[in-house]
Amino acid sequence: MPSSELYLQLYYIDRQILVICTGSSGEAYSLIEEPKVEELIRKSIFIHKQIDKFFPKSKVAPNQSKTVNNGSNKEKKSNQRDNTRKTRVKLVSNLQELGELLFKYIFHDHILDLFNVVVGQAISSKSDVVVRLMIASDFLNLIPWELLYNDDTYLCHVYDLVRHPFIQQPVRRPISSEDKIRVLFVGANPLNEPYVKEQIEAVATAIKPENKKLRKFIKDATLSKIANGIYDGVDILHFLADGKCEYRSNSLKYHFLVLSEEQNQKYDKMPVEMLESFCRVNPMQLIILSACRSDQAILYRYSSSLKKHIDKLDKIQYKSIAHALIKTGVPCVIGMSHPISKMGAEIFTKRIYRTVIERQESIYKAVRQVRLELFAHRDLLPPSDWFTPILYSRESQAS
Repeated sequence: MPSSELYLQLYYIDRQILVICTGSSGEAYSLIEEPKVEELIRKSIFIHKQIDKFFPKSKVAPNQSKTVNNGSNKEKKSNQRDNTRKTRVKLVSNLQELGELLFKYIFHDHILDLFNVVVGQAISSKSDVVVRLMIASDFLNLIPWELLYNDDTYLCHVYDLVRHPFIQQPVRRPISSEDKIRVLFVGANPLNEPYVKEQIEAVATAIKPENKKLRKFIKDATLSKIANGIYDGVDILHFLADGKCEYRSNSLKYHFLVLSEEQNQKYDKMPVEMLESFCRVNPMQLIILSACRSDQAILYRYSSSLKKHIDKLDKIQYKSIAHALIKTGVPCVIGMSHPISKMGAEIFTKRIYRTVIERQESIYKAVRQVRLELFAHRDLLPPSDWFTPILYSRESQAS
């Protein structure tokens, strides 16, 4: 299906955000001043920390002493439920509040006019609206732009919201027959992390084993197994592993933990640069990174002083994993901005593969359906599940 597109270029200059909007009817500019930028970053970091409360590092509660009476236990559980409910309600409110601010600061005056023209054209031509966010300063990805909210609706529930990296390399397409989509699932959990284990189980549950279009599932991945699987040819790579990011000098580095082939060590580190090299050899259509925080822009957990943190943000040499992989020519990458629940992962996997593989429809439509389905279950899932998948794409219409 054709689409009507609106481009939003975002530049971080002198602690301000320059917005350049391009649509079919022209171009418009606006500037988000420093106090408003700080407000957006502060609220974004606060929301990230709120989300972390739904995914504690240790999911196993300590053993309770047998001498504690049942009444006390029941009271504690009741208090925990109340606290969880309050945390959920507060987070949901904060998400909407930030979304309203994002829309207010970006879509005003002439930019709003351009947006309305694009929407009107889409209605007339019965096409989809695609809003492309071209974020020049990578750390601005810490702002959850998918929360853009107006008229009691999140924009990404109605329109296709895509992050479009600034990259000059051409998009490469694999040669594959339409009736044979080659899919490679890579799973690695050398430290037996409960979260990663749940994610691997969720994908295994969501995928029909009788589906002949699925090519390979590597559950105990090593560096050589990953390389061989990619080099054998793949259209869709789904990567599930424990991801780690850390500061080195003035840069932020990300790596995955995979099983080691050496008997005397549990795991090997797989730098993003290595995965990038593997993918460069074999062009593919889509990469799904289900690693925890694979799309995290900064280590916000250590941002005690926002002023000092913002001062060094723009100096940190960092490119997101999605940015690195799209640089190899991959047209579409889905990363995760936060952990996602097991139920959310099952819904995500089923919907993505039913839409893209079985129905052979666009990844844009698949991601929008995922967000809507997860949002529909928001009372049962962590409030962040629906906007955790982040879609990066450089194609005008991803199919």
